[in-house]
Amino acid sequence: MLDTRSNDVEIADQPDSQPEDVARSLWYCKVGNRHFGGTRVVRKLLHAALARVPADRPVRVLDVGGGLCDICVAMSRWAANQGREIQFICLERHPHAARLARQAASVVDDSLVAVVEGDILSHRPDEPYDFAIGALFFHHLTDEGILEVLEHLRTFVRHGVLISDLRRCGACYRVWSVVSRFFSPVARHDILASIRRGFRPWELRRLLRRMQDVSISVTRHWFCRLGAEVWFD
Repeated sequence: MLDTRSNDVEIADQPDSQPEDVARSLWYCKVGNRHFGGTRVVRKLLHAALARVPADRPVRVLDVGGGLCDICVAMSRWAANQGREIQFICLERHPHAARLARQAASVVDDSLVAVVEGDILSHRPDEPYDFAIGALFFHHLTDEGILEVLEHLRTFVRHGVLISDLRRCGACYRVWSVVSRFFSPVARHDILASIRRGFRPWELRRLLRRMQDVSISVTRHWFCRLGAEVWFD
């Protein structure tokens, strides 16, 4: 079942998905990021990435498919503690998700975190970003879709893309197969589908190496997480 990436479609990703299913799915993503390593991976990657930008220069970061904007909020607080001036843009395609993201982002100054509704492939910013983040985003795409998004990001992201996503592993799948029995049928389906759509480290590395003129790094992290860096400069 986990030998190859699944093409199973998550119910909350469908155009006609119900708002309550979208909200529930995003809440589980937030919990996963906070308690099962997703936010930690982004923080570690971003900390290293900031060495590419002079400390006295403002930084712009795009969070692709930002969900409830939890990564942006957490990273803006972390950046403030680091003394770095970073503006985060949370891009979310689903209208209901974007509304929820605006509510969640209201806990921080809107000059630090802004929510934009729109699809990544039609996104054209007025000024470039220094970095883009994809946290629990890229597993939703096919391999070809991942490359298409990365090539699009290359046109307006100066340095590179930081990825925090699911490592497809049996231990994680077994744990969530048991835990998700207490969830709604839609949530259970989507959680297990997400894991099946995750990546083996070598798999993601091989996929990213299909891009030209980039340097990449793929690393394993706690609780079946992967971190990846795709550098354009």
